[in-house]
Formats: sequence, structure tokens, C-alpha cells
Amino acid sequence: MKTQNLISHGDIGKFWGENGTPDIELSDVIEYLTEEVQVLLKVESDFDFKKIYHITNGFIKEDVLLKLFPLDQIINIDIFLESEKIEDNALYIVDMMEVRDPLQISVVQEKMSKDSTVIFLLMVGDNFVISQAYSRSNLTPCVLCLYDYVMDKIFTDRKNKIRSMSEVINYINENFGMKAPGAPVSELDLFYLMRELEQYLLTFSGNGRSAFTGCDISMSKIININTLEKTLLCIPFSPKCDCLHQYHQHKGYRNA
Repeated sequence: MKTQNLISHGDIGKFWGENGTPDIELSDVIEYLTEEVQVLLKVESDFDFKKIYHITNGFIKEDVLLKLFPLDQIINIDIFLESEKIEDNALYIVDMMEVRDPLQISVVQEKMSKDSTVIFLLMVGDNFVISQAYSRSNLTPCVLCLYDYVMDKIFTDRKNKIRSMSEVINYINENFGMKAPGAPVSELDLFYLMRELEQYLLTFSGNGRSAFTGCDISMSKIININTLEKTLLCIPFSPKCDCLHQYHQHKGYRNA
């Protein structure tokens, strides 16, 4: 077979059907390639997305997006929310950099099919945030849990014991439509964000240098715009979200 990093069961089955022998089962071939000689490190179909889309609200300009996404994979968020049919088994990158109300995140999450995966791009304070890869089919903390956690982490003044600043900012957002304070962003900053995001996409496709850069799609990444310091976060369930309720309700039926 042609050398590639990600091979589906269907590809191997087709190849073995055309070139193999009926005396040897396909399952034995896969076991041999993965466990004995380790020619295949992973045989996985879940990450074989039909397509990757970027859902944009206009914050990141098109000339920046085109460095990473073809034009036919860039969708305006209003058109996305109005569409009746959402493609299954797709990866959606959602630009919510100017989110004023966390409920906007919830609306987009609920719009996704359970078979799709989503990564959100947020901006909180002086920080870019790339969310963990989230799917509604998995019993894991959602992007709202991430938003609550990051807001509390960034807007908590531990020295002066002010622990409710994130709630104050959320109140201002919801009632007056004002976004959280943040650093001015240049086009160069956004190009850097695209480069960081590319590592997530390379991890899904099985290509690139993700194994050497520590890109973990199950963790969220905070990037300080001023210092470019990066912090990886394993997000807990938020008490403000119903994810924890869903987890306890279904954990007996699903392996979380």
C-alpha cells in the first residue's frame, strides 16, 4: 500500500481482498501489522473525517484563514446556525473570539451532530484559547466548562482575594453586550494562532510533527498574546454546566 500515516479498515480490507489470500483472515493481518511488526501504529476510522470546516464570525480575516483552510471549507457562523442539515463525522473549528455571552457557545455546541468533533477558538483577557477536541458523544467536559474554568483562572485576583471577577464580567457581557477586556490583536498574532491550530489538525490527520511538540487534542491550550507563553489545561467539569449531570446519568451505559 502507498505509504501514509492514517489507514482505515476499509483501505486495508480492499487491499487484502485484491492482493491477499483467502486462507488468512483480515483481522489476523491487522493484528500482525499492529502488534508484531508495528508497521501500523493505529488503525482507526473515527478520525477519518469527511471534511474539516472553519466556522467564522469574521474576527479572523479571510486572508489569514486561507493559509490553513480552503475557501469552500470556511462557513459564516450565521449561515451555519440557519442551515437545517449539519454534516456528520466532520471536524469543526469554531471562531468565538469575540463571544459576548457564553450561551452563544452552547447554541453552537447543540447544533453539532453527535458524530462530529468541535474545537473552539476563544479570546479571554490577553490570551488566545484553543479548546480541547469535544464531541457530544463523549462524556467529557464541554467547551462551556472550559470557558467557565478559564474565566475564573484569568480573572481571579488571588492576591487581593477577589474571586468573583469572572461572574461580574459575565454579568456585564449578558446585560450590556460588552466583551471581556482583552489585548489588541494584530494580524501577525492571528497567523501565529493558525500555526498552533495546525498542530491540532495534523494530530487528527496523523501527519506532521505533533508527536514531537506535545500536541494533545484532549487538552486545552492557553497562549498569552504578549509573551507567547503556552499553558496546557485538563479541564474539569463546571458546576455551572449540566455535563456532570449527563456523566452520572450515562456512565453506567457508556465507558467515559
